[in-house]
Amino acid sequence: MLKKRRHVRLSMKPLMNRSNNQRINTNHTKMKFGDEGEDVKKIQEMLVDVTFFYPSIPNIKVDGIYGENTQKAVKRFQELMGIYDTGVLDQITLNKLNLIHSKRKAIKENTRTEEKITDDIKFNDILKQGSKGKYVIELQEYINKVSNLFPAIPKVTIDGLFGVKTKEAVITFQRLFNLKVDGIVGEITWTTLYNASLGKIMPSN
Repeated sequence: MLKKRRHVRLSMKPLMNRSNNQRINTNHTKMKFGDEGEDVKKIQEMLVDVTFFYPSIPNIKVDGIYGENTQKAVKRFQELMGIYDTGVLDQITLNKLNLIHSKRKAIKENTRTEEKITDDIKFNDILKQGSKGKYVIELQEYINKVSNLFPAIPKVTIDGLFGVKTKEAVITFQRLFNLKVDGIVGEITWTTLYNASLGKIMPSN
């Protein structure tokens, strides 16, 4: 038994070394509660900016201090992205934040065109494969919320693009809630999805 223990310890040593090396290599991209500085301030500015897409992210003060509110905002962003909600801004979270923030910048640069498209979409208008914009992002947020309650519905990437994966998730939702199964989000599907995300209704089968 002693030999076995010794063997286990020796065999784990390289793994431990690799893990330590990984932490050192990525440590510069990690920010957590209690950190301060310009990098934290930049992250806060990005989080504030992406609330355009994700209004459920708490409002925070851009002060360069990684306090409780910033931690909560990071955790909420991680939840929306399907990342482990640790509240620590690691490389994966940063990559996602950069991606969403770049989309927000692109929209700002094309404000007139983008806002004209999205402002034409109302709560009961049709969203379908090929649709894009902030209302598709809102739809994708609701899909992921409902997925947390009903895991049979697949999570989707929140990117504002109504692609194949989003359509598949909508079809699964429609089937589960006994709606017309066409992958198109009209008034009935949207309203049902909204109520399901609040836990107000349950699947029909």
